[in-house]
Amino acid sequence: MELDRTDVDILRALQEDARLSYRDLAKRVGVSVPTISARIATLEQLGILAGYHAAVDPERLRQVSILLFLKCQPAKAEAVGEALAAMPEIRWAARTRGSRITAEAVLPSEDLVDEFLERVEAVDSILEYEHHVATKRLKDAPRAVITDRLSTTL
Repeated sequence: MELDRTDVDILRALQEDARLSYRDLAKRVGVSVPTISARIATLEQLGILAGYHAAVDPERLRQVSILLFLKCQPAKAEAVGEALAAMPEIRWAARTRGSRITAEAVLPSEDLVDEFLERVEAVDSILEYEHHVATKRLKDAPRAVITDRLSTTL
């Protein structure tokens, strides 16, 4: 299913400011408020709009970000990913090609790092891992790239 110009403009506007009212969004996109309401409902039902989030900077809260790079047993990579994703400190995780997982954890303070890493090490089927404490976030952009031509599958 191809998304039309209105859908693309809605997605682009919401990535820039998810707090826009339907009225402001309609004005910006150039359509009516009921059109915005219907289009957003459809984008949510399709799973394209998966949520609305505030961008809170962990560095400003003096929290610690840890980047994890894990190698797992190939047949167990999915289970390892699920175990990591279940940890509340994990903010995002991705399975990469092969049996590798990359993730970011955010901890309230540096004195919790060792305890957290012990829990990571206890996950079954991790063959090896590296961790790095992030000292400065260089970029934190929305995950999707909104281009003029987008499509989805139903």
